[in-house]
Amino acid sequence: MNQLNAVRFLADMRSQVDQSSRDIKQIYNNENCESFLLGYKIEKYLDNSATQPIQTYYTIENNLIDTQIKYGRKYIYKTKALVGIFGSSYSYTNLQVAQSEADPGAPTSEKYWATVDVECQPSFQILEYEIDSHEVAFIDTPMLMPHATLYGRKDKPFVNFMLQPRFFTLGDFGQEDPAPVGILRPSDERIADLYELSGDLRASPDYFTGIYEVYRLDTPPMTKEDFANGFLTTVDESVDVGNLDKNIPIDRWEIDYARFTDRIIPNKKYYYAFRSLTYHGTPSQLTEPIEVELQQDSDEFKIVSKHYSYPQQNTYTYNKKAKRLIKITPNIERLLFSKEESKDDWELDEGELVSSDGSGKAFKIRITSKHTGKKMDLNITFKLNKDDTFNQT
Repeated sequence: MNQLNAVRFLADMRSQVDQSSRDIKQIYNNENCESFLLGYKIEKYLDNSATQPIQTYYTIENNLIDTQIKYGRKYIYKTKALVGIFGSSYSYTNLQVAQSEADPGAPTSEKYWATVDVECQPSFQILEYEIDSHEVAFIDTPMLMPHATLYGRKDKPFVNFMLQPRFFTLGDFGQEDPAPVGILRPSDERIADLYELSGDLRASPDYFTGIYEVYRLDTPPMTKEDFANGFLTTVDESVDVGNLDKNIPIDRWEIDYARFTDRIIPNKKYYYAFRSLTYHGTPSQLTEPIEVELQQDSDEFKIVSKHYSYPQQNTYTYNKKAKRLIKITPNIERLLFSKEESKDDWELDEGELVSSDGSGKAFKIRITSKHTGKKMDLNITFKLNKDDTFNQT
């Protein structure tokens, strides 16, 4: 059957070439070749397009479903249109030119003449024209930040957290939602970059199996990034479902919530934050910190907790307008000597030193021009006024 189809294709192709090819007159008149869309060529690259494609697809459809991709890798697809062109090739042979003005064998009466045989043949070509290039990645859709509930027991120095998934967004309450993927640790940046290529930029529980990250700090955090070095552990719970007495096999099921217990020192403040993870580890945003303190008295323990807010860091700048500025820099070598300390070969001129009238408010400074060497004396009086209009703490 394949051989018969090949014969039929060649027959149809010969007929189409014969009908669509140009003759020499059309070529000389610069008439365009006939063309048609043959199909598409799709080249797939892994991570970057500087190397050879790892796969090449040929199709006549305007879409492609690729099932041969791996999780967490970037793929680049370059789509090229395959355009069939019924071109022409021609050659010149048997060139004859006039040898003299009166040539008895001339084919024409013109004074100068030349003849040539032209052979024209069809030339079918396929042009690859790139029409699209895009990047894509397959990665888990992140979950929303979890909801944490804490409790304790009065007879044990432990703090307990119940971690549950959150199925509503801040947008449901008229607030702006943060980016779905939380960037906290160095490995999160690559996940966020791949997530931008996935095309599904939203938070969803589709790949959530109940995995949570726990972060803890012993000192008050200044920013969210302080928790990057406070990773404590990952918690994930599952339950066994079944009944062997009734011949129901035991099967382990993943659950959406998890419990975390931490032993802490009494009368010391700790700061906790949590994140949700998908099956492949795509992180959610970090929760707001929780300040926890375990208070102890004579016979019991008590948990005191509250939501912690990052401190606002304000930067103040004070500007004062001035018309001109002068920078006065003393000559340190001269300030190290006095007249009494001068040697015979070192005589200091008092006019070149800073002098005062004894009141502490009037000073005399001699300056020298670097360009002309000209000297000038400056008599300066300072007056200090206290300004109480601006107080900054």
